[in-house]
Amino acid sequence: MIRFLYAVRHDERHQADDTKRGRPGRCPRENLLKAASVLRSILERETSGRVSLSSFIREFVPMLTFIFDVTEALASGDIRLQEAAQLALPNN
Repeated sequence: MIRFLYAVRHDERHQADDTKRGRPGRCPRENLLKAASVLRSILERETSGRVSLSSFIREFVPMLTFIFDVTEALASGDIRLQEAAQLALPNN
């Protein structure tokens, strides 16, 4: 799922052309576009447009890989998102 969301973000940032160069993507482009549309409408509804699709995927999706202690501290409000991201980096 995380790879799929990163593919959605990449597709949003780099519009595909019809050339046959490069490695084909794992997900069909129409699935990426549909997911982007649905996510964009959910973000618009839930955040009143304050969070874009790209920033949501960049900032919030990595939380899915954080260790339990970091997510617990984040959920309790003891640390902020940027602090949690720094704590979750390998070799810390």
